[in-house]
Amino acid sequence: MKSIYPIFLLFLAIIACLVPQETQSCTSFCFETEDELLFGRSFDWHVGNGLVIVNKRNVSKSAWIGALSDSPVAAWTSKYGSITFNHAGRELPFGGMNEAGLVVEELLFRKGRYPSKDSRPAIGHLQWVQYQLDNYSTIDEVLSSDSHIRIQSKRKNVLHYIACDRNGNCAIIEFIDGNMVYHTKETMRVKAITNTYTYEQSIEYLGLHTGFGGKFPIPTGSDGLHRFTRAANLLKNYDQKTSKSAMDYVFDILSNVRQHNTLWNIVYDMKNLRIYFRTSENHKIRYFDLESFDFFCDTPLKVLDINAELSGNVKKHFIDYTKQINRRLVQELKHYYENVSEESIEFISQAPERTICIK
Repeated sequence: MKSIYPIFLLFLAIIACLVPQETQSCTSFCFETEDELLFGRSFDWHVGNGLVIVNKRNVSKSAWIGALSDSPVAAWTSKYGSITFNHAGRELPFGGMNEAGLVVEELLFRKGRYPSKDSRPAIGHLQWVQYQLDNYSTIDEVLSSDSHIRIQSKRKNVLHYIACDRNGNCAIIEFIDGNMVYHTKETMRVKAITNTYTYEQSIEYLGLHTGFGGKFPIPTGSDGLHRFTRAANLLKNYDQKTSKSAMDYVFDILSNVRQHNTLWNIVYDMKNLRIYFRTSENHKIRYFDLESFDFFCDTPLKVLDINAELSGNVKKHFIDYTKQINRRLVQELKHYYENVSEESIEFISQAPERTICIK
């Protein structure tokens, strides 16, 4: 039998390329009023292809890095259904929300370093997002996962994450010098995050500006610190009596931090389990309700082209997932990344087929 070890090596190299690089300027935040709990996410990159994927509960899964790991790989059975936004293929989401109202999103973070090898089961940095959505409903549970699994990656530039639950609790999760560092509740002054900088650096910079203890005006630039400060200022100064609706206001914040390469805007309504989104290819706002989907694993999995020319409620436009749909998405990576072989594309396309429905 032909060894799959070289394919795993190439697979990890490709996935490393699929994490946004210098052109990424993403912004994520949680916005809360007495009646609303919304999470906004700006995805800025140079490739806007993607699938909206309905992930089922009671599905047995494992991490895909076994051939490269000297410790066990993570294995689990999904407890919750979720809907995710995937550019790199099924089971490799950039973010999403599960049926318990937990939202997890990732952003580029140059300052970090993932844990060194130890006895904890290993998982990839994108599959880590799916693992959280599959297993947990609260921020405390997400934070506890650090004792159960560790991220394994060869990347120099890593990711940091923001997660929020249906109770309004959020956490910024970063990996610094091989350790998880998180901010939540009292240590999370602002429920927002941008790429590149640590949360502490962002808060320190924020404190230099008017309204946050400093004297400098709110900046207008595109740097991550500038966007963090603007987002924090807008989150602080919402007036429910005079401002737009909370949903419109969140989209206004996303427009304020918009860059030339903003490709997706996503808003998660965590209380009502509804997701809104728009893309650079289709500016119309679309939405769907998680509660309208069937998350039983013995029924067909559903997907939607994120750029489909639709508007309004798009639930009825989701179609049955096939391996060919996933392969077409992964195949498109060849147009944007070097050294993507047909063999590696086939591996990334077929890996999700190893999941098993536990009826």
